[in-house]
Amino acid sequence: MSWAMLDRAARMAAVVGDPEAAAEYRALADKSRTAVFRELWNEAEGRLGCIGADGIWRGHPQTWEEYLAVNAGLLSPDQ
Repeated sequence: MSWAMLDRAARMAAVVGDPEAAAEYRALADKSRTAVFRELWNEAEGRLGCIGADGIWRGHPQTWEEYLAVNAGLLSPDQ
């Protein structure tokens, strides 16, 4: 969710003509994206998952994080 928020904030800042804020939000969005793919992407499964309090990655079909990035327009359905 934070990745989507920061991505949208960067886009809005660009639209309203604030390049400094756009660059700051873009850097934070990119940092979040990197962390999401480092921590939550499972290459073998080919999908995003979540990590519970127990430290276990879960990628079952009911995991809402799998669809969040698609619904937010950050990933294509194929990804």
